[in-house]
Amino acid sequence: MKNSKASGCSSMRCRLATALLLVSILQTPLLGASPKERMAAPYTISWQDDEDALVAKILTAGVTQPAERVSLDRYLLANRPTLDRIVELSMAPRLVTLTGDPDLKTLRQAARALAARGVLSESTGNVDGAIGDWLAVVRLGSATARGVSGKAPLLSLVMGYGIEGTGVEALLQWTGKKLLDRTIASRILEAMERRAREGMPTLAQAVKAEYSILAREVLLSGNAKAIDSAWKDAGLPDEVLSSERARTLQQTAPKLKEYFDRLAGTVAAGTEPPPMPASTPPGMPLVDQAYVKLLRSVVPDTGKARKVSQEAEFRVDQLIRIVRRAVETGR
Repeated sequence: MKNSKASGCSSMRCRLATALLLVSILQTPLLGASPKERMAAPYTISWQDDEDALVAKILTAGVTQPAERVSLDRYLLANRPTLDRIVELSMAPRLVTLTGDPDLKTLRQAARALAARGVLSESTGNVDGAIGDWLAVVRLGSATARGVSGKAPLLSLVMGYGIEGTGVEALLQWTGKKLLDRTIASRILEAMERRAREGMPTLAQAVKAEYSILAREVLLSGNAKAIDSAWKDAGLPDEVLSSERARTLQQTAPKLKEYFDRLAGTVAAGTEPPPMPASTPPGMPLVDQAYVKLLRSVVPDTGKARKVSQEAEFRVDQLIRIVRRAVETGR
């Protein structure tokens, strides 16, 4: 891959060429990057084939048939550059994207394939490789949960816990079947303690950030495209002119902020969230329609997010207890 350096780029063609060069970062390792450059890892995901059913089976039951090994080998080989890149990305505290909308579903698919690669490595005696892949999945999930540029904070949090849980579950299955070597247990414990030091966002923080993203990117941005998209997503009347849409959304901002602050407070206190308006009755002013419909289109299912985070933290604590006991007792 050729490297080039853009300076003084002002034309559209020049900016496009620079963007295309940046997209090629998928094939450029981050090992030589400075700590500051690695703080937010850019990513694009390129994926080949689809073996979700095979991966799901191997993650739950291991490799039991020769044909499964052949199919998995072929699948992993086709996606090896992306899987190796995923390991690199897992080193960053959070993820950003350079182009378009991050495809979290494909990121999760790649993480599951990486965990399956770990199962395959372990079945052939490559324990170091297996542990490395599983811990990379854990790190990737933690980074995703801390925030993915272009995605709602709560979606990133829930998806991150899901990705992290794939790695944690693989480690729990393996530690439950093996007499743990103290060196390996120490390696796992160190990784999980690093996760605790770096911290995961709380649900209340994610709820507050949800409104901040909405306000910055839609409500107060003046970005006609974003405003029109939000207007359409909320199902508001199309005949309203763009200038009036922007003014209407700006008028809803204080009301929405008040609701999100209350929602974050109830999440932090573990109480029931404030009720959302049920509908928009005939004759309701446009500003109130916008508030109700935007609220119903952007307020997340906080109950589901709370359940996901609680279950994930329980499994992480379980893994830490197992490996800490092995480190302290040698078994």
